[in-house]
Amino acid sequence: MLAPKKKKLVERSILGITDFTKSSTNAVLFAANLLKNTAIKLKLLNVYETPTEKATLLISVDDILTQDSESGLKKQTTEITSGLKNITP
Repeated sequence: MLAPKKKKLVERSILGITDFTKSSTNAVLFAANLLKNTAIKLKLLNVYETPTEKATLLISVDDILTQDSESGLKKQTTEITSGLKNITP
């Protein structure tokens, strides 16, 4: 007797563009919910623009913006991970 073939799980990717608002968190969770029966790889992207007149600034805006982005991504990753636990297949 032949063993039944196992279905190969296809991994899907979600690219979540975020501005760290509750709306962007909900959008990522909504997309994940659509693919709840699928293996997913989730990537978050936050884009910011540095001022063009950097030479006249007294502080490094690049460092501040980078730190804010990294901090926001960590916080939102925690929120999304928690939300994903509530999605049942």
